[in-house]
Amino acid sequence: MFLLIPLFVILALCLLCAAAAGWFMLGRAPAAVKTVGQLSEREHQGRRYLAYVPPTLAPGAGVVLVLHGGARAEQARRGTGYRFEQLADERGFVVAYPQPFEGAWNDSRKLLPVAARQQGVDDSAYLASLAQALVAEHGLDTRRVFVFGHSSGGQMALRLAVERPDAVQGVAVTAACLPAPGNDVATHRRRMVPVLMVNGTVDPLTAFNGGSQSLFGFSPRGELLSARATAEHFAALAQAPNHDSEPLPMSGKGDSTQVIRHRWSVSAGPRVELYEVRGGGHALPRPNGRGPRGLGLQTAALDAPVAACDFFGLQAPSGS
Repeated sequence: MFLLIPLFVILALCLLCAAAAGWFMLGRAPAAVKTVGQLSEREHQGRRYLAYVPPTLAPGAGVVLVLHGGARAEQARRGTGYRFEQLADERGFVVAYPQPFEGAWNDSRKLLPVAARQQGVDDSAYLASLAQALVAEHGLDTRRVFVFGHSSGGQMALRLAVERPDAVQGVAVTAACLPAPGNDVATHRRRMVPVLMVNGTVDPLTAFNGGSQSLFGFSPRGELLSARATAEHFAALAQAPNHDSEPLPMSGKGDSTQVIRHRWSVSAGPRVELYEVRGGGHALPRPNGRGPRGLGLQTAALDAPVAACDFFGLQAPSGS
């Protein structure tokens, strides 16, 4: 009889933990969307990626590489709510979803216990090569190569921006910041790439104000710069002293977050943008789907893929 009590307690604790984990991971899967282009599974240098090509592709069109923090290319499609494919149909550009080496990118954080780091995989070179291959295959413009990244995919996009500014003409990231000095293995080139950032002020994984990063106390990733310091780093490279801030309209959908857009610009236009999502978490704002509840709020006041494509200058063809 007395042995049954501890077993009952253990069982109850297990059920409680399972319920808590279920609540933490609860999100909203993106609904299926109607697209008219062609999605295909491809391979480059022995690594899998997905490519989406719209039915109408004008000569000199652009390409967006979409990097996710997940292990598989399909997660990048779902994690962005298939939004880039919709935008590709509307605006006429190619989308590629590269798959990280053995499930994780070799970004520039020094503390990074992943196979790509242990085996010396040069993901910056791989992504630059993939972009060149897509440009050659589809007759794209080498001056219209862009990268969008979320979470560790965003960390990888930032590494590409500082190491290979010759290979990319713009980068947009959500829930990512540059590593702090001493935690950065990237080779920085003193050349500017336009950068757009989206960061939540209560992100539990990538703190808006910087500092030590880990996976909820496990697997430390070292120190990161704050979102503001990351934006100011790129603004300094761009010699863009003009700074302004403005709030975006509230969504009015029971959404308690507020988005403030900070811009650093030169006479030719914005070079760095930071969307500060007040009350937002480790999220990729998009209208179709929602990330795990335990990672914090996802604002409805911003569509990150649209903001990125606007920032990149990927507009719908005139007359469409």
